[in-house]
Amino acid sequence: MKHIFKIFLLSLTGFFLFSCSDDDQATEATLELLQEPVLSLLNNVDVTVTENNQSQQAVPLSWTAANYGILIPIDYTVQMDLVGNNFASPVDVTTTSELQYSLTGSEINQILYDWGVFPGIEAPVELRVVSSAGDNANLPGNSNPIQINATGFDPFPNTDATIFIATQFPDYTWDWRAAPSICDVADNGNYSGYLGVSSDDSHYLVPNRGEFTYFGAGDLDGVFEEGGDGIVPSSSGYYQLTVNTNTRVYSFTEINLGIIGAATPGGWGADTDLTFDAATGIWEGTMQLQPGGYKFRANDDWGIQWGQAAETGILQQGGGDLNFEAEAGEYTITVDLSSCCLRYAISNVFEFGDCPEPGDEEEEVGVEQLYMVGAIQEHYGTGQWDPTNAIPMFYNEGLATPGWEGYIKANAGQNMKFVGLQGSWDEVNAENVNFGSPGGDTNALTGDIVADGSSGAITLDEGGFWYVFIPADLSTYQFVKQQWGIIGSSTPDGWNGETDMTYNADQNQWEITQDLVDGELKFRSRSIGNATGNHNGGGADWSYNIGTDAAPHASDQGDGNFGVTAGSYSIVVSFDPQGNATVTGL
Repeated sequence: MKHIFKIFLLSLTGFFLFSCSDDDQATEATLELLQEPVLSLLNNVDVTVTENNQSQQAVPLSWTAANYGILIPIDYTVQMDLVGNNFASPVDVTTTSELQYSLTGSEINQILYDWGVFPGIEAPVELRVVSSAGDNANLPGNSNPIQINATGFDPFPNTDATIFIATQFPDYTWDWRAAPSICDVADNGNYSGYLGVSSDDSHYLVPNRGEFTYFGAGDLDGVFEEGGDGIVPSSSGYYQLTVNTNTRVYSFTEINLGIIGAATPGGWGADTDLTFDAATGIWEGTMQLQPGGYKFRANDDWGIQWGQAAETGILQQGGGDLNFEAEAGEYTITVDLSSCCLRYAISNVFEFGDCPEPGDEEEEVGVEQLYMVGAIQEHYGTGQWDPTNAIPMFYNEGLATPGWEGYIKANAGQNMKFVGLQGSWDEVNAENVNFGSPGGDTNALTGDIVADGSSGAITLDEGGFWYVFIPADLSTYQFVKQQWGIIGSSTPDGWNGETDMTYNADQNQWEITQDLVDGELKFRSRSIGNATGNHNGGGADWSYNIGTDAAPHASDQGDGNFGVTAGSYSIVVSFDPQGNATVTGL
């Protein structure tokens, strides 16, 4: 009897196993796409994404359920592509089991940015929904496409002044991320850069800004205007393009790139030319190199030259000599000047340097204090060019551009540099912070500085009382010659303008003897001479004043006015290099 029961159980088990297998085969056989999803746009809207609305729901979508013939879980993927691509390489925005989804402004904007659609350009976009049943991805159901027009903004605003060069008309198909660019290094409206151009193409100037604007050729030769015709060079070649946005003038200078120096075949006496590849936008040359110094320059002349920057593989216009330290032999040199970040590489030695991507934080040089050193020290009772007696600057976070500030007295022709460690020309916090002009000695009142011990000194061509400013990233310097005066209801011109004080160079102080009436006064500064503006942008304004607490950089609201009783006054204002003001005579 027990054997009969066991046989019955085995037969029953086989029946159920066979039955399950038949059901699975039946399920697989009946899974077919009977109805694709139908996509609807709840609001027929064109989308303009801004920094303020990017978190909002911008495109609300809904769709009908796909039909696969049986009840089975279905996933829906929302896809986005540019019109004309036929969803050849769409972006998957999201996957959901729901029958609706709202794209946010930030999702749309990031996709536009990744596609290289310039901020402010309207791009026609297609959306669709693709269904898939369970684990079976072989039966996708593609919905009908829906078109919208999308306009984005720059999610990583570029603080550098940049103009992109568009070939042909810059519509949404133009990828601005791969376009050549020119830069305004001095932030004065003068842009310069390098690019290969064809006389068969039209070229346009496109600023890096949130609202799309382009500039082309104007009616006069060499003058550009908004919305103008394409700029066409007289012949194809590699050029330096200069653009002055103040005068709206542009010019092309043909460039032939070479390398010169002790490391190169021609030594310092002759350039070894590189060859430009129009397809890649790269200059290249293969030659024998040996240990020694070298630089790159244009047209066999020192007028345009490139040398050492802070990072290997990056070039600095006007920088110091580069140094080849590898073994002598044959090497291939490649140079890319197409962006604001100039790069070069030497085969089997180093590759192109890493240029910062949009949105990258600028790396700050690790200094806790900055000092001025040079001939100007004699006015403060210390030895010239002795870093032990370097004059400390002070850091001001309250400025529109935070940075290091100082006041100095200087005679015409005196020069100076900056150090990050009092008492040393060497390193601090693993950074070389012996700063000067990258192009050798200069008398320019503004310019770039580099952390390079071989850099040149900065010379002041006028004597007087100077304000010194260096931004937090230690990239540039600015000298502004100062004129201080008194202003207020007790002064001759009231609150309408300053009565100038006189600078006493021997005592390094500002003086005035003046009859005053009952009222109030403060001290205010403006730039003079060949300087252009004070550190907050020019002219005399209340961002640059002294109140009762004698703090020259505090706001007007934070400083009290000096109360004055009518009488004759001899007033003196003196500054130490760290910006501390002392007022006597009131």
